[in-house]
Amino acid sequence: MKKGKVVIIGSGRSGRGLLGELSYQDGYEITFADIDQELINKLNKNKKYISFKEKGDGTYSEIIIKDFKAYHIFSDREKYIEALTNADIIFTATFNDAFDQIIKDLQEAIDVHISRNTCKKTMFVVGANYVGLYDYFFEHINSSYTKKELEYFEKNISLIESIIYRMSSFPTQEQKAIDELSIQNENYDYLRVNENHLAKANQKMIPSFFLKDPDTKRYMQMKIWRGNTLHCSLAFMGNYYGLTYVCDAANNKYIADRAFKAYKEANKGLTKEYGLEEDDKGFGDEFLSYCKDYGFKDANNRVGNDPIRKLARNDRFIGPALICIKNNIIPKMICQNAAYGFFFRNDSDSRNLKLKEKIEKDGIEKTIQDVCGLDVSKESEKILYDMILAKYNELLDSKNICGQ
Repeated sequence: MKKGKVVIIGSGRSGRGLLGELSYQDGYEITFADIDQELINKLNKNKKYISFKEKGDGTYSEIIIKDFKAYHIFSDREKYIEALTNADIIFTATFNDAFDQIIKDLQEAIDVHISRNTCKKTMFVVGANYVGLYDYFFEHINSSYTKKELEYFEKNISLIESIIYRMSSFPTQEQKAIDELSIQNENYDYLRVNENHLAKANQKMIPSFFLKDPDTKRYMQMKIWRGNTLHCSLAFMGNYYGLTYVCDAANNKYIADRAFKAYKEANKGLTKEYGLEEDDKGFGDEFLSYCKDYGFKDANNRVGNDPIRKLARNDRFIGPALICIKNNIIPKMICQNAAYGFFFRNDSDSRNLKLKEKIEKDGIEKTIQDVCGLDVSKESEKILYDMILAKYNELLDSKNICGQ
């Protein structure tokens, strides 16, 4: 007998690689939901997929996830909304451009309960690389739901912020030959959640893989504005210098040195901001070492993908740069690494073409201001703008050789 019903909105790397695997192993009945019709068709056709979990010695264990359902958010609308209505837990694993649609989907499920005069305790566990994640959902739900819908939400639904720490990547060619839907995963079996958000949840339904923490917002900043800064620095520079994988970039001394210096700037700013001891050198070293592992081949094109989002004001470069400036630290390397993002190319994804088109249309000066959300009339923000622009101009004429 299944422990309960789980809906996972977003069936990509984290949706399948972390939430799907751990929910399956914890005994839940799983429904995947996504807007990618091809992916949904493959999940329904194959009826299973493999999680290749890294053992730490360059080899992987194989975990088979099966007995799930998969619905397209629009073409399977009725079944999808019914699944949300019956869910004990709803997980999200999407980018921020899906937030508003998810809020509408939950609203529709609530309306079903209201029309049927039924209710169900549900954990709504939101997950994304987004600082202010809980606040976004809370504010938009409160501003868009009706009085009846809000009454139902407040009584029955627990909005819970989560942070996905496990690194999940698309499969290697060898793994893909075994299973095209497979995901390769770091050996980390937890989802960090805000324990304060669990107060009204059905305690018997809380998954065993929840790692409870009282301050997920701070941890989200520490993750995105440190680890993701290092990670994306490797990818942006790796892409610029024609390297395929993050491990290739991490094993290049010039690139790794610049990425780690950006991490140290971000770490220094955040530790000052929160009054913490600057004792996280071990984390940075460990993470960089992990990125160097040739056994975990994550493409620079994936990690650096969607540069407009990753160069935004509240994301992994400008976010920590602003914290640094606030604490009298000059984030030189963070800004210089951000400049590489304006050269990022991955023509297989239209989101990347938008940045190139904007530069061609508006010029680099306006593009930096718009994309990074910098107000150059403010001295502190102009400092960041000037450093990004100077490095961009330097790179514009430089050769495609690391270190030159």
